[in-house]
Amino acid sequence: MPDGLSRRPMEDDESIPDADFDEDAPLIHPRYVGASGAQGEYTGFQEGYWRMMESFLATLSKPKEMNAKDFRALKRRSAEFFLQSGRLMKRGSPLPKIVVTIPAKQDEILNQLHESLGHRGTTETYRRVAERFWWPSLKQAVVKWCQSCDACQKRDLRRPQEVHYPTGESTVFGRVSMDAVHLKASGAKYLIVARDDFSGWVEAKILNNLTSEAVATFLQEHWTMRYGLAQSYSTDVDRNSAARWPTCCGHFPGTIGMVERGHGPLKAALVKLAGESGKNCRKFLPLVLFADRISTKRTTGYSPFELVFGQRAVLPLDLEMESFLGVDWESRGNAWQGVPEDDGIEGESVRYWEERRAGHQREPFKTGELVLAYNRSLEVQWGQLFAHRWNGPYRVVKQVQGGSYVLAELDGTELKRRFSADQVKRYFSRGGTGEQSKDIVLVKIEYGPDAGKIKLAVDSSFHTAGAVLTQQDSNGLDCPALYKSILFLDVKSHYSQPKLELCGVARILKKLQTVLWGQHFELQVDAISLIQMINSPSLPNTPMTRWVAFIQLFSFNIVHRLGEYTGFQEGYWRMMESFLATLSKPKEMNAKDFRALKRRSAEFFLQSGRLMKRGSPLPKIVVTIPAKQDEILNQLHEGLGHRGTTETYRSVAERFWWPSLKQAVAKWCQSCDACQKRDLRRPQEVHYPTGESTVFGRVSMDAVHLKASGAKYLIVARDNFSGWVEAKILNNLTSEAVATFLQEHWTMRYGLAQSYLTNGGSEFGGALADMLRALPGHHFVSTPYYPKSQGMVERGHGPLKAALVKLADPPFFPRPIPGGHFPTFSPPTTAAAWHGRSSTAGGSQQWLE
Repeated sequence: MPDGLSRRPMEDDESIPDADFDEDAPLIHPRYVGASGAQGEYTGFQEGYWRMMESFLATLSKPKEMNAKDFRALKRRSAEFFLQSGRLMKRGSPLPKIVVTIPAKQDEILNQLHESLGHRGTTETYRRVAERFWWPSLKQAVVKWCQSCDACQKRDLRRPQEVHYPTGESTVFGRVSMDAVHLKASGAKYLIVARDDFSGWVEAKILNNLTSEAVATFLQEHWTMRYGLAQSYSTDVDRNSAARWPTCCGHFPGTIGMVERGHGPLKAALVKLAGESGKNCRKFLPLVLFADRISTKRTTGYSPFELVFGQRAVLPLDLEMESFLGVDWESRGNAWQGVPEDDGIEGESVRYWEERRAGHQREPFKTGELVLAYNRSLEVQWGQLFAHRWNGPYRVVKQVQGGSYVLAELDGTELKRRFSADQVKRYFSRGGTGEQSKDIVLVKIEYGPDAGKIKLAVDSSFHTAGAVLTQQDSNGLDCPALYKSILFLDVKSHYSQPKLELCGVARILKKLQTVLWGQHFELQVDAISLIQMINSPSLPNTPMTRWVAFIQLFSFNIVHRLGEYTGFQEGYWRMMESFLATLSKPKEMNAKDFRALKRRSAEFFLQSGRLMKRGSPLPKIVVTIPAKQDEILNQLHEGLGHRGTTETYRSVAERFWWPSLKQAVAKWCQSCDACQKRDLRRPQEVHYPTGESTVFGRVSMDAVHLKASGAKYLIVARDNFSGWVEAKILNNLTSEAVATFLQEHWTMRYGLAQSYLTNGGSEFGGALADMLRALPGHHFVSTPYYPKSQGMVERGHGPLKAALVKLADPPFFPRPIPGGHFPTFSPPTTAAAWHGRSSTAGGSQQWLE
């Protein structure tokens, strides 16, 4: 391929090679072809590194100023360049380009191709230069040249956009911007708007007269007394105003921040909802503001409602369609019952208080449990020293919303009134709450002609009846198959002994009818009177006749089995007594159990044929037969004046011993009917959770009677989770006024709640009840006998009224109601340990700091 050297003309001292031309000799003879002249008269286009590149391509020798390492790099890069007519060229497509590295030459080229050819701009100028020339950073140089062109700068039609100045704060309610909008509608001339610069939360009010006093009242009542003081305020004022807060420029409305950008959507929504006349602007303003609060802002990617309250607003559609926000997760909480508690500080705190209050608070009663009801009439009566303080027993029918109980007589008749949790306590019945039973099954009964004989031994005491079912094996020995026991009601424990024996047999057979029906067996009893009643019935009352008729349905032979033993022991302890008397192994005991019995026998001895337990200062009689234990406890508790658990246990423990003695004494004293009905203590139940697990999940409403001049009633609405409160003074406490208050002051500001809680007053019926029935949420009505069931709203009445009384006379505020309920956002609530502002807005309010 020809190059610049091949086209070099022959000089005078050169000749054409002859036939002796050496082909191995280099074809290129280096010659200097650069500009001639003395040093300093260089007229090329290069300088520095590129002049050395030009010199190397001309002489193929290392420049003197370059070291070996740089020279190797230069040789590698020289493949991209060549010399043409003494000028350094860069190989390229479609044509090679002249290399120009002297700044003055570059400026001359740019001037000719930009200014001289019509200031065609950066792109066109770069195309023109790049087609002909090359130097390092060519594009940047063209851009900078065109950018610094005086004529282009002054004739540019574009208006640059600067980075917007941040008008907001980094915290919610850090800066509040205010502005006025001219509506000029009938009955609505101006709209004063206040908006948080960070979240976009908006508050607005329609005014007929736009005065500074009206704006100050709006800011105080609708913002400061609800959300606290902001760190800064932004308004637009005239040049003569001496405002001490940040103000915006009247020629650049964008400096006022988010409040200016929000005017358009607010006015558009009002026009669309109020119609052409605009008469209903005041009616639709709460709805327009609510719609703005739940709209996502491009500046944050969240709606103001989400940033302020940490959750999305609940809309009617959410409750109707049961979206994620509208699902009652509390009713579906069973799915999380198996989740372990948090092992952090909060989990430790919960466990600590649960353990500490375990002895002072009880769990709610279940349906069917026996309880006693507190007799409140004794609190206002004199001369009723011997009257029972607790009536009953009654059965629990259910626990209604709020924690109060519905009770019924034992025959099922419900009581008319409801009882609060602290007016109900558990009733402990001796003998249990019904015919409860406990079965111990050893082997399965065999049936058939070759099966062994079945025997049933039954015995009854004042409180229990027990039975042992046995079957003979192939060796003729009776093998126990099943142990059965039942507990009698208190009313049956007062029967005579023959009646109790008959009742016990009937109840045992009823429990074992699936085992004994159609089988012939031997019935063993220890009472002669029982055999006589079954074989020749002549009974005095209907229940006994019914029992005998049921018993005779079975096929059996009744046998009288004398009770030979007259001691105080049974089971294991009877074998202990037998061992100490004979020093031989009982027949019923195997070798392993016998060794354990011998080791334990060191604690016991016999005295006059009775088993005694060694003790200090005196030995104690061992009693393990339940009937004997009941007799002892009855004499030492009821017979000695019902002295309580501690004294009864001391009296018993000084004389007798049996396993679990202390628990038996505690249970006996606890089930004493007289002690229960005369007890002065009123138990505390774990507080019924009236709140929700989410902010604005349940709203409780109540009315407070003020009876002040111009202020008769105070209607209050409070969130049960965070304690956030809204209130309004009313002169006429009607359901229509309460419904309007709920809609304008709560629903259109915070959205729908999943449930509403009110009492049964007339002000919460009528229009309010109709409105709540039309909503997808639930409406609960609390009982007047248990004000605590209304939750946090009832507990908050005291601080509200106290603040109103203290602030109403001194001229601290133009109107006392905002100052009255603003402090309720500040103190931490007992239930949440945060104040209302922290639970909802997630921060602490600024207040004169």
